[in-house]
Amino acid sequence: MSSPVRIRRAEEADLDALTTLILTSFRQFQLFAYLYSSLQSSPASASDTLWYWRRRLHLEMLDPYTDVLVADIGVEDKSPDAGDDMGAKYLHEWMATRMDRKDPQIQKNVRKPYQEETITTKPTAIPKRAKQSWTAWLKDQDPQAYAEYINAEGRLAGDCYSSEVVYYLDNLTVDFRFQRRGIGKELVQRGLEEATRINLPAMTEASLKGEGLYYRLGFEKIAVWDVCGFKLPVMRWMQSTEASY
Repeated sequence: MSSPVRIRRAEEADLDALTTLILTSFRQFQLFAYLYSSLQSSPASASDTLWYWRRRLHLEMLDPYTDVLVADIGVEDKSPDAGDDMGAKYLHEWMATRMDRKDPQIQKNVRKPYQEETITTKPTAIPKRAKQSWTAWLKDQDPQAYAEYINAEGRLAGDCYSSEVVYYLDNLTVDFRFQRRGIGKELVQRGLEEATRINLPAMTEASLKGEGLYYRLGFEKIAVWDVCGFKLPVMRWMQSTEASY
């Protein structure tokens, strides 16, 4: 029996762990494994990707309109599953050693001063300048694949997200060492609670592997997103839908 999971808001102290978690998880999601192939094959050459995602997560924490949640597991459940994904284990270990280092490449590519990413005691809108200048990390990407992805995102927004305001569930990620313990389900449920509170439908794009979870929680598939040769289900949840909690 898995120990209880506590869902809480992320704090700045979680940034290193969250960055490592999300980049390691890309191996399990076919689209991002494709887009971030250099991170999988040669992580030492993808320092800018590390910088980009840490900065993005930090900005999202500062954004009053974005909820960044983490799941804490019980003390007795802290020994991870052995698993057999040696590539993920290597990537996890490599990133853990990089977080405290002053990488000259990363420092060189910081376009704006760190002060722009601070927040006062009263929540305010994040300066637009701090949200820009993401271009430093693009050399870690395949330019053609990235351009195709951006174009597909534009089509998705127009086809599925332009007609209504929704509560968007983004980057649902469970550590590869702690899967099959119900953590993903609890994270989605917390998102649905918030969607209910503000009276909005919830939407997301699922991986083929995770599609079943959303069906069990009452989502329906409203479209298929064709992106970079992958076909991903677009899932939508309404408050009136009965879910099997």
